[in-house]
Amino acid sequence: MKLTQREKGLWGFVIVAILVMFIFNFVYKRLNLNQEIDRTELEETRRILRSELNIKARSRAVSERLKSLKAKFLTLTTDEAGLVLLEEIEALAVKKGLSVSQKSLLQLSEGVIAVSLEGETDSKSLFSFLHQIANARLGLNVKRLRMHANPVTKTIQYQLIISTLLL
Repeated sequence: MKLTQREKGLWGFVIVAILVMFIFNFVYKRLNLNQEIDRTELEETRRILRSELNIKARSRAVSERLKSLKAKFLTLTTDEAGLVLLEEIEALAVKKGLSVSQKSLLQLSEGVIAVSLEGETDSKSLFSFLHQIANARLGLNVKRLRMHANPVTKTIQYQLIISTLLL
């Protein structure tokens, strides 16, 4: 099959057009030399990066705190750990003005110790103490709480079992 001069010109033009499109799509667009960076996209990327760094820093801080608490408690015997737990809870009770009539150390299960408290106090002291327990440095957990209100004396009789999450 023989092409005429006109067909050769058309085929040449088509091939040149395809080559130009190829160069434009795969070379020029890949280089991105003339494309400006969108400011909002850049700010969003920075915000996400700061957020990730903040999460990583908090995670590291929590891991270090857990490691120090484990090192402190896991080196103690069960009796020593129980005494440390009892001292910590007594200090919190005194700090918040919680009157305790009876306290005892309990062994809930293997490696889990707890302190049982009973007494009668006003509601402000009890709830302040419970809030302090939730934010305590030892990682305390309220296992059981039983309260009976006395409307005449405006006090609360309570029974409370507090355990530690680290043992």
